[in-house]
Amino acid sequence: WLVAYGWDYPLCPDPRKEVLDAAFPRNPVVLVQFSGHGLWLNSLALKKSGILRPRALPPLGSILRDSRGEPTGILRDISSSRILRGRAFRMLHDPSCREPRLRKALDSFRRAGITSVQDNTWKLPVARALARLRDRGELSCRVSCWSDGRSPFSEPLLRTVSYDRDMLRPGPVKYFLDGTFSTRTACLGEPYADDSGSGEVCTGPAAVETILRRLARRGRQGAFHIIGDRGIGLFLDAAEKVARDHSNLRDLRLRIEHAQLVDPRDIPRIRNLGILVAAQPAALGYPEKDRGLLGDSRARRAYPYRALLDGGVHLSFGSDIPGEATHEPLLHIHLAVNRSGPMAIGAEEALRCYTLESAYAEFQE
Repeated sequence: WLVAYGWDYPLCPDPRKEVLDAAFPRNPVVLVQFSGHGLWLNSLALKKSGILRPRALPPLGSILRDSRGEPTGILRDISSSRILRGRAFRMLHDPSCREPRLRKALDSFRRAGITSVQDNTWKLPVARALARLRDRGELSCRVSCWSDGRSPFSEPLLRTVSYDRDMLRPGPVKYFLDGTFSTRTACLGEPYADDSGSGEVCTGPAAVETILRRLARRGRQGAFHIIGDRGIGLFLDAAEKVARDHSNLRDLRLRIEHAQLVDPRDIPRIRNLGILVAAQPAALGYPEKDRGLLGDSRARRAYPYRALLDGGVHLSFGSDIPGEATHEPLLHIHLAVNRSGPMAIGAEEALRCYTLESAYAEFQE
């Protein structure tokens, strides 16, 4: 198997399995799209993965097909661990593979001045490895270990880790409501500029309401991946219903992760519910791609940091590495401050988002 990461549509506008078949006729090939929400496979990888015509759609995600019903080679929002289960298992569970990666990541964070990270591997062996590093005095930044809301086993397993109040703590439960701009799976109020579709939520309103009620009863923070404006609106509708019965919802500091396009009318709703926005300025590095996907008008108001701050919303900054290309905070601050258009913010505001607001988002102020 040949595996690589980081291709994107501007340089690969028509990715098809035949392109990979010509270059790699004897190897299964899986290329993970830049956002992590898309996979490009050749025919051999499709065959070995069991994705064959006329196979029904998977329960989550989609298989792109041509007019004959033949898979094109592109899979959207299908977890790469299902396709690359053995590789993912080894990276997370094999100490000889996991430990060097952990140390390399921690060293990279240290050199960048990063003092706190959110671990979204969701795996017990990783959390226990971090605990061992802490016990030896080798954990060079604070870590919050998140659990995966899609798995009933994730949170109970991670609860068995030896946490403390400072260096290693349990984090929120993570849920996914939509996809990304580049794969056209973020849930938008209007269609994409270059496509007839507008994306869909992968967790419906009724399920979101159930999740929020469960979090409120347990007093647990939840983090919700939502990129599109329609997805955010549906989430807020559910949160307002739950807040009528659970007055403690504000105290949970629910997080909307990314929030790359927000209906301006929803900003007061976000503030009134006490919901935080955790954003990643690294996504600002590709303005031409955003204009092609959203059109000029929506692209100008995307990543609405100015509007969120003016609206009184708690806004924190992070990297989303490896979903974005870099974790360097100073570069991200540069992108937030020196961007063109009406949503730029000041340097001191960006610094606050990266420090005080990030601490607030993880109850560490």
